[in-house]
Amino acid sequence: MSQVLIVGFDIISLVAFTAALVGVLLIPFDHYGSYSKIVRLFLALAIAVYVFAGVSNILEHAGITAALDPYEDYGEIFFVPFVAYALFTMNTALRENEIRRSSELVRAEHELLNTIVETNPSGIMLVAASGEIAFANDRAKALLGISSDEAAGTLRLPADFICTSTVSASIRPLDLGLLATGESFDSALCVIEANGQRAALAVSASPLALSEGGRQGSVVAFVDVTEREQARQDLLDAQARYSLDLEHTVDERTVDLFALNRELDRANQAKQEFLARANHELRTPLSAIAGFAGALLSEEPGPVNAEQRAQIGMMKESSEQLLALVNGLLDIGRVESGLAVVEPVETDLTVLLTDIADLVRPLAGGRGVSLTLAVAPEMVLQTDPDLLGQIVRNLLSNAIKFTDAGGTVTLSASVDRGVVRIAVTDTGIGIEADEQEHIFEPFIQLASAQSGRPKGSGLGLAICRDLAAALGGSVDLVSGVGAGSTFTVELPLENVGEQA
Repeated sequence: MSQVLIVGFDIISLVAFTAALVGVLLIPFDHYGSYSKIVRLFLALAIAVYVFAGVSNILEHAGITAALDPYEDYGEIFFVPFVAYALFTMNTALRENEIRRSSELVRAEHELLNTIVETNPSGIMLVAASGEIAFANDRAKALLGISSDEAAGTLRLPADFICTSTVSASIRPLDLGLLATGESFDSALCVIEANGQRAALAVSASPLALSEGGRQGSVVAFVDVTEREQARQDLLDAQARYSLDLEHTVDERTVDLFALNRELDRANQAKQEFLARANHELRTPLSAIAGFAGALLSEEPGPVNAEQRAQIGMMKESSEQLLALVNGLLDIGRVESGLAVVEPVETDLTVLLTDIADLVRPLAGGRGVSLTLAVAPEMVLQTDPDLLGQIVRNLLSNAIKFTDAGGTVTLSASVDRGVVRIAVTDTGIGIEADEQEHIFEPFIQLASAQSGRPKGSGLGLAICRDLAAALGGSVDLVSGVGAGSTFTVELPLENVGEQA
């Protein structure tokens, strides 16, 4: 039974090794290149040894012959060297293929890099640690005029090459000695002259890795910016010309303005003379008309009837309005022209406001309006009492005019945080929000003034605003329809004091 198994195993072994031999002979070994035949040969020899051993064993078991048995032993001795050499050859072939592929890849990358460098619009060159130009692309050769020294096998700059920095004369971006030390900079502007040509370059450099000897070099890239720099210079020249033209124009306009100012001064002086003369010429007859009208109304010359009294009253009212308009125009003209002379003196504000309140109290009583004074005692400040008094009188007159009978007008004054405030508050009709924006403009009157209120010139508040500005202060308004109004005069506290 054991003999049958041994014969069966020998038959299977023969078939398997025979198939392997056929496979080795038929399978291509192209990936081993020139070593394909050697690999195939030694693998075939190694497998053939066991094919021979299988045939010998089967013949021996069949009783045909045992003569091949010694040769079988000798053949098996060569199996290991055959396989070892085949494996060695396969490994050598694989390594050679890997080296070849690496070389081809390096060559392809080198060609790609070379193409990129040569087709780059920037000039690129390599400066060795020795200070020599090791490489330069075509653009660099064209820009710098680099030529080849066939004998020495090196590249060199023209003999007349000059590189000057536009920033500092001590900086030379294309100095080979400087680049040999591995200097690093970015977009350094310089002007070069070579072979009789001139160009502006933006130069950048990066150092190479240090060699074993501690020496270094640089990779240099530069771009021709001649057109850009020329355009910049043209722009600077144009700006300089424009500045000169502008200065010339300003000088001409200044002369014209001086001449115009002289004309305006003459016109303003003429206007003031006209206003003064008109005021004088108009005020006298208007005052006379108002005086005679008052005398007629008092029936001093004789009795008048009701119709005459009404017409005389209209004449008196119109003459007084016209007289107020003339005075207002003269006041505004003086303030606007700067002729309103401010003469500050030490003024007792309490006394001034008390006198003004006493002056207008009959007007308030005639309209059935209560006038209240709320002023701290002995408030003293440096101001022009005449101008300030005119402001307060105008504000009080307006407040009384637009307050119905039974209402109240309050005049108050206080000092707080560097500012003196004089306020005129009434319980009158109030002012519409859209009217508040224009109330301080000349000849502006409230719409409600047409409903039976005393008529004015529309100059009072404008005069108050301008006079307050002449005193270094301002006039503000807070009002609401049906809630009355508060006009506040604010003056700076310089030279203002409060005595206990």
